[in-house]
Amino acid sequence: MREMTCIKLLMFCLILFEASLYPGQGDNKVALPADLDYQVIDTESPPYFVNTSRTIVYTTVGSTVTLICRVRNLGDRSVSWIRKTDLHILTVGLASYTNEHKFLPLHPDGSDEWNLRISNPVIQDSGTYECQLNTEPKRSRAFHLSVVISQAIIQGDREVYVQAGSDLNLTCTFLTTPEPPLAVIWRHNNDGLHVSGRGGVAIVTEKRRRSSHLLIARLKETDSGNYTCDPSNAQADSVLVHVLQGLGGQPRANIMSSDTPSINQHPYIIISIIALFKCVG
Repeated sequence: MREMTCIKLLMFCLILFEASLYPGQGDNKVALPADLDYQVIDTESPPYFVNTSRTIVYTTVGSTVTLICRVRNLGDRSVSWIRKTDLHILTVGLASYTNEHKFLPLHPDGSDEWNLRISNPVIQDSGTYECQLNTEPKRSRAFHLSVVISQAIIQGDREVYVQAGSDLNLTCTFLTTPEPPLAVIWRHNNDGLHVSGRGGVAIVTEKRRRSSHLLIARLKETDSGNYTCDPSNAQADSVLVHVLQGLGGQPRANIMSSDTPSINQHPYIIISIIALFKCVG
């Protein structure tokens, strides 16, 4: 088989050489031998996928995501992206074949990447997307995209009542985020607590555990209001805190719901609280 292919290629080279010697003779076009087609080329030196990118991809609603398809030895072949749910051709090469502007083909110069960027995805964009080569036979690689709603949740009741002089402990979790957040911002009535001038405030964030803890020592009446946990890659959550005066008795910390992780499980948080009391004492 290989010897026959070599002979056919040699014949083709001889035709090209003869045409170069006599460029003005006739209008005959140089043609490939009838039986030397792309099927032979695809068999001898086919394009192939580089399986180094993730094929199972998670993202959150509204967060731009890029499906990375790497192809080597592409030659003059083209790469297409197909949405499998309706078999809609989204892109061919760098051309877009859809009116949905959220789908954009990307090909960094000099790279082997033929990517599909999806802007502002919604849950309905979840599904299988196929990176396809127009070879004989067709070659393709499937990518499975899941678009999820990422929601922060402050554990406990939506309204928290606590006596003045007590300590506030709020725990926020964001378990549905595909990746740990770059940052978690806590706010009191829209004012960032990480830059607050109030003493006795500690924020402990465990990104890998997808949780963040807000600790405020010795509450005052002015500490009443909305407290918001806002991870960079999740929808924020808020609770309303009421600091009550003149109830009598000894100050006590607010009691969180039983499913909230105990602060005693985190010794460094206790150390932080002790340090805070020394600072405000």
